[in-house]
Amino acid sequence: MASKSIQNEEEYLTALKEVERLFAVDDKSFDHEQISNLLNRIEAYEDQHYPIPRPNLANRISYYLESREFLQE
Repeated sequence: MASKSIQNEEEYLTALKEVERLFAVDDKSFDHEQISNLLNRIEAYEDQHYPIPRPNLANRISYYLESREFLQE
């Protein structure tokens, strides 16, 4: 079953609501292929419209040191 990609914010929000609805079903009898397909479409849209940039090396080192309390504030 070929599925159409999410084209705009309205379709994206509708897809998120549909996933929420499917996960809220008490008997969990939803079609696993359907939910997987929907999640893949959401992920593709998010990758394109809401990318998460990778931190640069200096930020990663700083975070590492701060999280282990090697750096003083």
